[in-house]
Amino acid sequence: MKHLRALTAVLLSVILLLPLAAGAEILGTNSSGEAVYRLQERLFDLGYFNYKPTANYGSMTRSAVMKFQEYNGLSADGAAGEQTVSVLFSSSSKRMPILGSIPFGPTEGAGASGGSDVAWSEVDSLFPESSAATVTDYITGKSFSVKRTGGTNHAVVKPVSAADEQTYLEVFGGTANWSKRAAVVSVDGRRISASMSGMPRGDGAWSSASGLSGGFDLYFSGSTSDFGNLSDAEHTANIKKATIA
Repeated sequence: MKHLRALTAVLLSVILLLPLAAGAEILGTNSSGEAVYRLQERLFDLGYFNYKPTANYGSMTRSAVMKFQEYNGLSADGAAGEQTVSVLFSSSSKRMPILGSIPFGPTEGAGASGGSDVAWSEVDSLFPESSAATVTDYITGKSFSVKRTGGTNHAVVKPVSAADEQTYLEVFGGTANWSKRAAVVSVDGRRISASMSGMPRGDGAWSSASGLSGGFDLYFSGSTSDFGNLSDAEHTANIKKATIA
């Protein structure tokens, strides 16, 4: 009887756990769909996945997941289970470390006067898609023109010419990298504090002079990531730096 009760308890535990196991989706090689797309976007935001999201979980996605797991203290098996996804979309997830050999861009320069702290909801109206603006690097004072191509919780922009693209690269040390810089965006006669990313994303060639494609992110006060609506500590610090006290 004692053994029967023990066996019954074990069977009951297994039965109770079945719904949890069935409901917990584990993304891995050959998975596809919206969940994989969101996973790739978030990995991109954190610097682990430097490719256009495809919604297909292949070897590059698996490698990116393994890197994320390694740097976030998780079991690096390359599969995106419940724990990995939970940490990935949390505000405490760690970015891919930026190697010391990657140029961050100038740390000294003529500098630029700061801008006003303007909420993203207002900037979104002031700077609609297809409109132009001038971005000035806060440290060097170098400026270049951009056109907004998209973005929901922040602006995605691209340089309007090869010369503008070259200036953008110069302020990041001559090449695209995962660092972020304080900036002032001039739009509709207003100077607005912002933060820009040094890594392009998305579709569309910029110019034949470089291998870069797509636009780059501009964050303003209250901006968040496209997926998960998460704030970014580095962007927030840059915006504060570029804001007139």
